[in-house]
Amino acid sequence: MSYSHIIGIDGASARQPEHDRVAIVGAAYVDGRLEEILTDSVAHDGDDGTDVMVRLVRQSGHLNQAELIMLTDITFAGFNVIDLRQLSERLSSPVLVCALRPPDREALKKSLLGYVKNGREKWARIAALGPMQPIAGLYAHLIGLSNSTAKQIIERTSTHGFMPDPLRTARLVASGLEDGLSVGAS
Repeated sequence: MSYSHIIGIDGASARQPEHDRVAIVGAAYVDGRLEEILTDSVAHDGDDGTDVMVRLVRQSGHLNQAELIMLTDITFAGFNVIDLRQLSERLSSPVLVCALRPPDREALKKSLLGYVKNGREKWARIAALGPMQPIAGLYAHLIGLSNSTAKQIIERTSTHGFMPDPLRTARLVASGLEDGLSVGAS
């Protein structure tokens, strides 16, 4: 499979916890070209992230062609933890999570178990994935992809930095929505 139809998803940061909802942005790419921007929001520290991402992708004009879903993380809006396996199953697409560095799993576990509603369930979802794997200069979680395929996708789609373009674009738009200004970076 060529994986030419990719939707990358990132979210605005949850720096302002007084906001009940935090924006997420999808960038739909076809053959390396940006075709569509999608937006929605998830609850801060909530449990709706997987459902919202499914809805976000389904509103895309490229839904039936989406061959891969990329995420920048498995937690959005604070501790709204995405169920990657469920996301993959419900959209019938593999999922690739890419990060510049792996999360501090012990700090994450401590925060989830000590301070977050449904933290035990959320930690179980994260723990079941195991640590992120180093692939093509990034760290990744893979659902429905081999390491070699993920490496090829990352290398092919990272034309303007370390992050794949669908994720880089989603990050730029999400940052712009939050701050009113967005500056490109790897």
